[in-house]
Amino acid sequence: MINESHGLHRDLAALMPLWQDKQLALLQGIGQQDVTNQHYRDAEMQFTGAGPDEYLVDGWVTRALNQNASIKRTSIDAFAFGDLDIREADPMGPFRGGSDNVGVINMLYPNEWLMRHRVSDTAHLTTRKASASAKSFTLDAPKH
Repeated sequence: MINESHGLHRDLAALMPLWQDKQLALLQGIGQQDVTNQHYRDAEMQFTGAGPDEYLVDGWVTRALNQNASIKRTSIDAFAFGDLDIREADPMGPFRGGSDNVGVINMLYPNEWLMRHRVSDTAHLTTRKASASAKSFTLDAPKH
C-alpha cells in the first residue's frame, strides 16, 4: 500500500523498496506539454522522456532498468511496452529502422512478461541487434 487510497498491484511488489527509499515517484493524470502534432516525434518524446529540442537514444524505461544492478546490459538498448511498431523496413518513428544500431525488445503484453519472467516465453518483437539477447533475458521474480 502506498497510502490510504493508492497501492501497487501485487505483481509490482518489487517496486516497493524503491518507493520506500524515495527512488520511485508515481504520477497521475500526466500529459504531454510540448505536443508537436507530429505523430512519430510525439511518440518518440513519450518513449524517451525527451523535451522538444532533445533527441535521446534510450527510453526512460530503459534508463530506469539500467539503474537496476540485477539487470545486465547486453545488446538491449531499449525496452518498449505495448503496441510499438519497430519494423526494420520502415525508417519512421522511434526505434524503427537502423536495426543494426538499436537493440529493441518490444514486449507486446507487459503483464505476460511479469507473470512468466522470460522474454522468450512471451509475445515480443525485436530488432536484429536484440534478437539473441531476447532469447535469454529474464526478469527477476518479485519477492512477495
